[in-house]
Amino acid sequence: MTIVIIIVSLLVLTSIVGILKRNRVLFNSGYFLYGLIVFVAELGNYSDNGEIIHLSIAFLWLVQSCLAIPNKLHYDGGKIAKSAGVKIFACYTVINAFGIILAINSDYLAMPIAIIHGILAVLPLIPMYLILANKIQISD
Repeated sequence: MTIVIIIVSLLVLTSIVGILKRNRVLFNSGYFLYGLIVFVAELGNYSDNGEIIHLSIAFLWLVQSCLAIPNKLHYDGGKIAKSAGVKIFACYTVINAFGIILAINSDYLAMPIAIIHGILAVLPLIPMYLILANKIQISD
């Protein structure tokens, strides 16, 4: 399972680089792919033991992936685009904060996964602040 930790760490690094470069597509790519990995893994867990919690977790991270679909659309920088960006980043934070709780209460790679979710919960707060403080433009 070390390979899984390496892969998801690279996805977290992708989102960090996206913030540093102020590249929305790169930032969202990390969240998009991470959500898909969790979705597939939890569907596998659900098929193994039939516990509904695994199906619930799978679809929650599928929601994250849907929110994070990378696109190169140009936003006009208006209030609607800012509002949507802030709400989407807030969803990333809430979903991954829930991931911290799940990881801590799990026996499966609890600490590394909790740390990864912690980073993924904090990262969206940076662009959220930058948008709200008018320090970055919404458009590419």
